[in-house]
Amino acid sequence: MENPIAIYAGAMALTSQAAEDVIVASSATQLKRTRTPQANGIQFPAVQVASADANMFDDYEENTFTPGMSFGGSAAGVTYGTQTGVYIKVGRLVWFQVRIVLTSNGSGSGSARITGLPFTADLDAAMIVTQYANLSAATAIGGFVEASATTAILHIPGAADSAAATETNVTDTAQLTATGVYRTAN
Repeated sequence: MENPIAIYAGAMALTSQAAEDVIVASSATQLKRTRTPQANGIQFPAVQVASADANMFDDYEENTFTPGMSFGGSAAGVTYGTQTGVYIKVGRLVWFQVRIVLTSNGSGSGSARITGLPFTADLDAAMIVTQYANLSAATAIGGFVEASATTAILHIPGAADSAAATETNVTDTAQLTATGVYRTAN
């Protein structure tokens, strides 16, 4: 088979005989070798091969993870009926969703946190609790992913300010679904 040549918006694409490698050239750029999309999408390597080029799309990942809960930094005695998490990572941006149903909030005391997020956050980022049940003294609940951590702290909004949710608010049978987007540290 001959190497076909095509011109798109001023760029010339030369396809190799393997029909999967493409060399793209234009008067404004150097030659770049890239992979064409396969029949089932673009394939990224299992381990990211980071590029120094900030405009290079070099990382995409979808997976599951197991979130947990802690109170004052302790997860002692916390048990679950449901513990599921999913995420999509594109470059340094992570979207996640968790579903947690407790059967016991354990023996810890202090600020309630969702633990086990899949990547360390670069900065604080808002998290939305989209569904909750069996939380005491809470007419609404939200939170944020904490900078330099893989945790998200739960907050109960107040008239003037919000306060961290604790084991008192997150009961033994608490249920919550939360979603958020944050930037990874690397």
